[in-house]
Amino acid sequence: MTSNERAQVANAGLFRSAAYLAGEWRTADQSIEVSDPYTGNVVGNVPSLPAEDIEAAIAAAERAFATWSRQPAKARGRLLRHWLDLIEQNQDDLARR
Repeated sequence: MTSNERAQVANAGLFRSAAYLAGEWRTADQSIEVSDPYTGNVVGNVPSLPAEDIEAAIAAAERAFATWSRQPAKARGRLLRHWLDLIEQNQDDLARR
């Protein structure tokens, strides 16, 4: 996201050029462009993480799933509902990208 595009959104914190891995945001020296498949326009960048970070991300996801799957359905539903509320609150900014 360019600085001009960032200025056009109400909540610029929604957009990061980082990967969330095991509770922390990670960046890399190199990045990969993400394009809108319809227009071909670049809409952002993601870090090009080394293989060991990818493996760590997979392991973290497996650990998180074990914890998540033990949560009662009602607790999972509350969290997903909260996520939906956040998406709806930020829908104009999210739709710009």
